[in-house]
Amino acid sequence: MRRITSSAIFMTLLFVGAGALNAQEKPVVPVPEHDMAGKDNCAMCHAEGVMGATKMPASHEGRDQKSCVACHSADSPLQSGTAPPAIPHDLEGKDNCAMCHAEGVMGATKMPESHGDGVAGQCVACHQPAG
Repeated sequence: MRRITSSAIFMTLLFVGAGALNAQEKPVVPVPEHDMAGKDNCAMCHAEGVMGATKMPASHEGRDQKSCVACHSADSPLQSGTAPPAIPHDLEGKDNCAMCHAEGVMGATKMPESHGDGVAGQCVACHQPAG
């Protein structure tokens, strides 16, 4: 009986904690504790298989340096708890955000330079469709 009670308490705390996280606009992402001068390739230390540094999660694979800095710098909007803007349209058949949101394309809001080349699949890691 004690085992069931401990499990039930653990699951309750897990769900309560998850609910508290969802109540926030966006969790704050960690900022590097080390100096960034001369360090222009985060994967040199943070890729899987490299000894020592904290590893990038699998969801970050293929992201470039600009993507790292856009979220993990002290002046990133994510540090203030501000959620990235929602995507105001459906995503059906729209796998390449840069087709409409790259510099030089007429009409849609342009990606900031900090977002790199807007490789397909990375945008939805931060920007979610509205509604």
